[in-house]
Parts: sequence; structure tokens; C-alpha cells
Amino acid sequence: MKDLVKNLTGKSLYLLLIAISLFAVAFIISKYIIGTTSARYYANLIENDIKSKERSFQKLTRDTALLRTLSDQTYTEEILQTVLEKEIGYSFFINKKDTANNRDLIFWNTQTAIPPINFLDESDASIKYIKIIGTTVSKLPKWHTGKGDMGYIFVDEILVN
Repeated sequence: MKDLVKNLTGKSLYLLLIAISLFAVAFIISKYIIGTTSARYYANLIENDIKSKERSFQKLTRDTALLRTLSDQTYTEEILQTVLEKEIGYSFFINKKDTANNRDLIFWNTQTAIPPINFLDESDASIKYIKIIGTTVSKLPKWHTGKGDMGYIFVDEILVN
């Protein structure tokens, strides 16, 4: 009986401890190193960012007082800072029709792009869609964290009423 206990607690115990240690190291590597570099991890980050921006935009469009302030151009510097592209992460434009049915761009939260005014022209009732063509770079530049990798474009739905 003593030999059996001695054999079980001898080499086998060391092997068991080594196996448990290797399992723990593999778990830590999988959880904290490989898990944060996988495509699934980044896909979840991007998806969560898109959902966050969608919720933010829905909140913005429900705030009629804010939209009225922006369209009347009676906003303060504080209000302007809350709707800037760098704060909310997306761009939006507010157009207003005048008496001659011309559209005037009265507010945009970014200075990086101004859309052509005629893209919302309703003179042709058969137009139901706006085609947007997006292109990307074949390789990300050196300053990007994914330098040398292929560039991607992520698109979400844009509702135009």
C-alpha cells in the first residue's frame, strides 16, 4: 500500500501539476492574447461601434428641439460642440427647401465633405435609390495600426425620406 501511495504522489503528481500549469497558460494566452487579435474580436468591435452610432443617430433624430435649433441656426457653441463629427462619430447634413423648391444646405457637422445639393432633387419621381460608390485602398498605409493589410469598407443602411 505504501508503494502505491509513493508511486501516485511521486512522478505522477509532478506530471499532473505540469499539465494543470500548461492548461492555465494556454487559457491565458487564448483569452488575453489570441482572443484580442482574432477577426471575430475586431468584427464584434466594429459591429458594436456601428450599433452605438445607430442608437446615437436615432436619439438625435428624436430630439426635435435640437434639430429645430440647428435648422434655425440659433445654436450656441455648447450645442454645436455636442453635434460635431468628432464627438458623435458620423456626419449629417440639414437641407431646407426655399419657395422655388431649391435646396439650401443650412447645417452640416463636418467641414470635410459637402454633398452636392441636387442629390436630393425630386424632379424625377422614378428615382427611389441613391447609388453611392465606395472604394478603398489595397493596402493600409504605414501610419495605420493594420499597416500593409487590405483595406475594408463597412456600410450600413441610410434612410432618406
